[in-house]
Amino acid sequence: MEGVEELENEDLDLGVLSPLRIEWSEKVFQLVADVLNRVHGMDKPMRFWKLITEEHVRAMVTRLEILSAVDISEPPPLFAVNSYSVPGFRDRVRAGLRQLRDYIRSRNDISHTERVLKDNNILISGFDKGDSIFQETGGTKLPEGALFAFLKGDSKKRKFVNRIAADSKDQFERNVIRMLPKIVVEHFDAIYTSIPLHRPEDKVFHVQGMFRFSFQQFVIAKYIGVGAKLIWYQDGAFIGEFISKYSRYITHSVADEYRTWGWKLTEKDVPWKAYPLKKLAGKYNLHRSKNVKKYDLLLCYPKFRDNSRSYYVELTNKMLSGLSGEREWNIIARPQPSKGNVKRDNKIDFITDERISVSDTSRSMPEEMALSRCVVQMNVPATNFPECIYVDQPVTGILRNNQPTDIIKPHYNFFLSVGVLHSDMESLIAHLNRVNIEEWWAEVIIKPEYQAFKREFTGCIM
Repeated sequence: MEGVEELENEDLDLGVLSPLRIEWSEKVFQLVADVLNRVHGMDKPMRFWKLITEEHVRAMVTRLEILSAVDISEPPPLFAVNSYSVPGFRDRVRAGLRQLRDYIRSRNDISHTERVLKDNNILISGFDKGDSIFQETGGTKLPEGALFAFLKGDSKKRKFVNRIAADSKDQFERNVIRMLPKIVVEHFDAIYTSIPLHRPEDKVFHVQGMFRFSFQQFVIAKYIGVGAKLIWYQDGAFIGEFISKYSRYITHSVADEYRTWGWKLTEKDVPWKAYPLKKLAGKYNLHRSKNVKKYDLLLCYPKFRDNSRSYYVELTNKMLSGLSGEREWNIIARPQPSKGNVKRDNKIDFITDERISVSDTSRSMPEEMALSRCVVQMNVPATNFPECIYVDQPVTGILRNNQPTDIIKPHYNFFLSVGVLHSDMESLIAHLNRVNIEEWWAEVIIKPEYQAFKREFTGCIM
């Protein structure tokens, strides 16, 4: 694979905001598509294989340096296992047990899928039952259907895959091919042929969220290959703010139409509403109606990546030492939770100042927002920043985006000019010490530039 031999000379930033990750992902998807088309005697476009092999490709790119250095002797897994290191026997067993658990829990989904496909043309995935999209489209939820395989499968296809791998002169390429999961090699035919086609040209799939390997992914891939339409919805913040963001790249590349929170970067983008923000607003307004402000500031921390913890320790110390001693500050600090809990390496237990209480995240974000006079983003872009703007919650933060899109630049300039965003902590501290939060914010939210950001980045139609 072109470029692999130059790895030692590259700055291998393969994070979710890295242009290099997108570049390598595209290379690996092309490789995987070519191999699987040969193995299965097909001629499917790359977006078909992206829907089915995204987890494998993501894992391969994450392990790029390791897989470029040595032949991997581990047998191929049944399903892709996402980790920074090559998964050993225990890792594969744990992943397999989780998949088996999900398969048992959803064992009726696959049979139910056929009835849903037969009786409905509008299929919805990734939304909760109460979301308004069901009423707006008249659509029906498409079952997910976790997959599992108990039998050996077609061993001839694995031998074919291994022959293709052996013919490659590139170390990384050989490993990518050899490690193709059994579910997309030995078991692909059985899954693919089990999917019935009912008026595919009339079907429209409405999808929100990232990929999750399942029977549903196979269904969507098969149907869009014969005439169905795929509409993907933005479900996370700041996707339109970064030039390179993996989640936008992958979902945008498979969609026929990409519905955003109001912005438009390409012809495929369609300005729409922000369903997640609408849901958050309902919860926030419920708590705000109680009109209780327990905290002056809510400090919001992002996930700590690439040894960034020390940076946020220093940033926090600057803030605490710089806040005016003439005020009695009551502050709450909220770490980035993961599925309701805070990971050990993401805790903010370095905070010992008596003015600050650390959230255990048992309260929801909307509730802690409503309890606070002002939210402080320790890093912007941040998911919670547009959430605050959507509900007009006072918010400020430190801007750290080294690859802003052209459409976000004017909004950043405005927010910097009025004290919503700051280039460093010193500026943010001076602002907090100087202003009356309520009076300052009342002036900000009536400005046309503020309303323009709400329309373009929070889907808020005035």
